[in-house]
Amino acid sequence: MHNRGEEKDMTFEEALENLERVVDELEKG
Repeated sequence: MHNRGEEKDMTFEEALENLERVVDELEKG
């Protein structure tokens, strides 16, 4: 994952939380 998006509103930690949430939903099916 590239680290170029620091200018965006969403921080890296927020993106990581969103990613974990998506993975969790995918695992639940």
